[in-house]
This record gives sequence, structure tokens and C-alpha cells, in this order.
Amino acid sequence: MTLEEAELAYRRLAGIRDRLARKLLTEIESHDGLRHLTDHRLAGHTLRLWRELQADIVLLGTQYQALERHVGTVEALRARGDRSGVARLARLSDLLHSPTVRLRADGTPAGDTTDPVAETITLDALCERVEALGDGIRARLQDVDVAAKAVLTRLGALADALSALAAQPPAHDDLVERYRHLRALALDDPIGWAADERELSGLEADVADARAVLDSTREVARAAGERIDTLRAAIEAVDAAEAHAETTRARASRKVTGGDPEPAAGQGPALRAAVADLERHRTARRWPEVTAGLAAVERAAAAALAAAADRAAAAQALLDRRDQLRGRLDGYRAKAGRLGIDERTELAAAYRTAREQLWKAPCDLDAAAGAVWRYQDLVATRPRHDGGAKR
Repeated sequence: MTLEEAELAYRRLAGIRDRLARKLLTEIESHDGLRHLTDHRLAGHTLRLWRELQADIVLLGTQYQALERHVGTVEALRARGDRSGVARLARLSDLLHSPTVRLRADGTPAGDTTDPVAETITLDALCERVEALGDGIRARLQDVDVAAKAVLTRLGALADALSALAAQPPAHDDLVERYRHLRALALDDPIGWAADERELSGLEADVADARAVLDSTREVARAAGERIDTLRAAIEAVDAAEAHAETTRARASRKVTGGDPEPAAGQGPALRAAVADLERHRTARRWPEVTAGLAAVERAAAAALAAAADRAAAAQALLDRRDQLRGRLDGYRAKAGRLGIDERTELAAAYRTAREQLWKAPCDLDAAAGAVWRYQDLVATRPRHDGGAKR
């Protein structure tokens, strides 16, 4: 080997040493995975991995220090200016190319000559081992980092969801306690949790269920005010319908028999009391009671409105029946006049009886209907007046 070749070999080796130094500093010592391992109490798979990594990191350090020492020896020999140029060149050649690095069975550099040596390798081979060991350490640190960040991402989402749940009752202390417990376990063993995430997935599902209930509750709370306002308007409508039904009933009871003799009890007070109960439940955020109560009061208000309408219709039907009978009586009297038989004694008496029944108050509709039908039958069965119909 010439001096020029030795110089080139040294520069190549020094470049590899410097590159490995940068790799150790930037890719291992500052790795996020290493920070996670040193910042947490570890357990399970991650703890076992860390113990293996610690041994490898120590081995990496000792092998790199051996590389530094051997390169330092080359640098010192290279810098010497002794007269024995041939001897110096031979020594340089031996250091750069011959197996001069003595290793124990565990891969650590041997010390003095009394240390048991398992193998002796070249500096190039040592560089390859240091680089391969560093790459293996970095790959496993990356596994830790990926697993830890995946767990942290999911834990962060869970924390946000739990914060949203905490903003509104009921309390979810059980979910919060489970979250804290699982967070500690997951961060202590991210590798293990990446392999078996059933417990974390179960908590995520339970938090999602609680969030769905909260969202539903918020919707109930939002809609409750609108539905209560609508109920108040419905109760006003019930009051108006009941007032109309009572007015119609009272008028019918004065003019005809067969209707309700007494006014019906109004439902407005009971409905308003129910709405007041709903407001108390709403203020106390008892949403199940609010939901059930709203539905019940809405049904009651609708039933009261329908009942008032039915009562008004029933009373009006009595008045309409009387008016229909009056119309029928007048129609048949006109027909009797056209036939010239309206003055006949029997017909005149039947007409007077029917009219008295229909125009007295209160009118007995059954008796009046019978009288009208008798008059109608007499008109239909009596022959015309000999002189024809009256004009």
C-alpha cells in the first residue's frame, strides 16, 4: 500500500465514523421513541423491548468507542513524522485492512490480552456492525414511536369526547376513571396495546354511546322549549274550543231537550299544571321525565281539543235537527196550501201541534219529530180540494 492509498483509506474510514456519529446523535439519541421509553414507567411487551434495546444501545456505544479508538490510532500514526516511513506505512496498512479489532463473544470489544476473544475483525467490518446495530435499534425505536403516537391520538380523541361529556350532566365518572387507568396502561405498554386494543376499543365504544345519548339529550333540551311553547298555544286553543262548546251546549239546553244538562269540566287548569311540572323537570335537566311528560301532555291536549269539538258538534246537531224539522214542517204546509187542503180541520190541528212542539223552549225533539211526521203523512194521504190547488 502506498501512502496515497493509505490516506484515501483513512479518509474513507473517517467519513464513515463521522456519518455514524451523526446517525447516533440525530437518529437514535434524539428519537421520539427513545424519549417515550425513558419518560414512562414501562410494562409488558414494551418493557421487554426496552430491556433488549438497552443492551443493544450499550453494545452500540462500546463498539462505536472501539471504532473511535482505532481510528484515533490511525490518525496518531498518520500524524507522526518519524523517519521510519516504511514501518509507519506497514503499520497503517495493518490497522486499515487487517483484522485488528478483538471482540468478546457478546460482541463487546476485548480489553487487554488476557480477555477471552471470540473473533477479530477489520475496521470495515466493525463499521458495518455498528451501522447494522444502529439501524436495528432505530427500527425498534420507530416501532415504539408509531405505537405510542397511535395510542396518543386515540387517547386524545377520547379526552376531547370526555371533555364534551363533562360539559353537561349527568357525570360520567366511571368513564373518566377508566380513561385514566387505560391511559396509564397504554402509555406504559404501547407495543402491547397495539397488539391487543380490545379494552381501549371498548372504552371508545362506551364513550361514543354516552356522546350519542348526550347529543340526543341536547336535541331534547333544544326542542323542549319549542314543544312547551306549542303546548301553551294548544292549551289556549283548548280553552277557546271548550268555551265555544259550552256556549253551544248552553244555547242548545235552553232550546231543545236531550243534550248535556251540565257543563263539562274544563281541561285547561290540569294541562297548565302538567306544563308547570314539565318546566320544573326541564330546569332540573331531568330529560327522560321531560320527554315522557311532553308526549303525555301533548296527547292530553289533543284529546281535550277533540272532546271539546265533539261536545260542540253534538250540541249544534240538536239545534240543527230542530231547524231541519221546522224547515220540513214549513215545506209540507206550503205543499198543503198548493193542494188546497191546508185549512182542513185535521191538517190545521196537526200543523198547530207540530208548530207548538217545534217553537216551544225547550223543544222535545222526539215529540216534535213525531208531530212533523204525522202532519207530513196527513198531507201525503189527503186528496186535493175539489177546486184544485190554491193560488
